[in-house]
Amino acid sequence: GPFTTVGGWGIWLWLPVAAGLMCICAVYSHVGARIPLTGYAYQWNSRLMGSSYGWFTGWTCFLAFVTGTASVAVTISTVFAPEFWHDPSKANVVLLAGIVTGVALALNLISIRATAVVNNFGVTFELAGSLVAAGILFVGGIFFFNHSAGPSVLFQSGPVGGGSINLTAVGLAALLP
Repeated sequence: GPFTTVGGWGIWLWLPVAAGLMCICAVYSHVGARIPLTGYAYQWNSRLMGSSYGWFTGWTCFLAFVTGTASVAVTISTVFAPEFWHDPSKANVVLLAGIVTGVALALNLISIRATAVVNNFGVTFELAGSLVAAGILFVGGIFFFNHSAGPSVLFQSGPVGGGSINLTAVGLAALLP
């Protein structure tokens, strides 16, 4: 993490990284608002660059959706397979990934409204969990955790294990934000 490679001031790397991410989000939101709802990337790129480029983009996006769906399903299955099997095998993970994909397909086939309800529930649960975790850390930090360094730790420099700070260390520390 940033604290082991550059010290306590590594927390300040979050500010420029957050600013850069906000710029990227602004660009994506601007572009995303102009993608047509039907035809997706094929229609948009066909009009901008020609039908051959649109065809290539459409197939690339289709492959991205297929691989993205499969990777999310396998990731979920890898995490939750031990809840269903004592010592899950690869076949168990693949089976659970197929079930997860089937449930997602069924929700999408039922209606977009059903998919939106499940998505909104998940987002609400995630935000509530994040707020509760932040509250626990805040209250714990004020009242219960051992305060040995204080706020001055945010301005200390130097790796925990000793050594020098160079561009590689700062680059590695910037990966966490």
